[in-house]
Amino acid sequence: ENSCRFTLTHADRLTRTPSSAGNRRTNTFSMWIKRASPLETYQTLFLQSDDASTTNRTSSINFQTEGNGTGALGRIYSAINGGLEGALNTVGRFKDTTSWFHLVLRTDTTQGTEANRQRLYINGQLQTFESSPSYPSQNFETGYCNTTELVIGSNANANSDYPFSGYLAEVILADGTSYGPDQFGESKGGVWIPKDPSGTTFGTTGFHLKFGDASSLGTDS
Repeated sequence: ENSCRFTLTHADRLTRTPSSAGNRRTNTFSMWIKRASPLETYQTLFLQSDDASTTNRTSSINFQTEGNGTGALGRIYSAINGGLEGALNTVGRFKDTTSWFHLVLRTDTTQGTEANRQRLYINGQLQTFESSPSYPSQNFETGYCNTTELVIGSNANANSDYPFSGYLAEVILADGTSYGPDQFGESKGGVWIPKDPSGTTFGTTGFHLKFGDASSLGTDS
C-alpha cells in the first residue's frame, strides 16, 4: 500500500544501529524495488559493516554501472566483507524504471554446499551468477545483523556514498532464518505479487518497514 522514495541526495537513507547482534550467519532480506533514473550511477540498496574499524569491510547489495569498470549496467552485485569473503554478480540486468520487482537475498553460511550459503531471487526466480562466483566460507559471520550501522538506500561509508534512486516497499529483515521467496510473494496469473508475510520470524535485529507513516518512515511494523 505504501513505498518510500529515495533520490540521489545524501540525506536519502534510513539507518539503524542495533544494540545487540543477531544471527550473522543466517538471515534474509526481502524488498520490492522500482528503479528510477539516472541508472548510470553505482547504487547501494543496503549495507552493514562486518568490521566497524574499517570503512570497506561491508556486506551489501548494489546495482553496478558502466562507470565502475565492469561494463555491466544494471547488474546486481552482492558483497560479503567488502567482496573479499563473497562476491556474486547476476547474469541478468535490471534497468526497467516502469515496473516493480521483488528481491530476496537469502544467506545461510552454515550450509555445507557453498552455492546454498547465499542465494538471490528476483520475482521468485533463483538468479544465475556470472562466472567464478565467490561464496562466503562455511560459518562465516557476515556484517548482516551485526551491531554496526545498517544503512538502507546508500553506501554511506567514508570513501563514497552511492545513493539509491527509486522506490522501496515492504522492506523486511528476518534475523536467524533463511527464507525462500514464497514467504513474501506468490504467483497469480503468471505475475509475481506481494503476500502477507505472516509467520515470519524476525529475531533480534529484524524488522518490517511498511512506510505507512509519512512522518516516521522508519517505523518498524
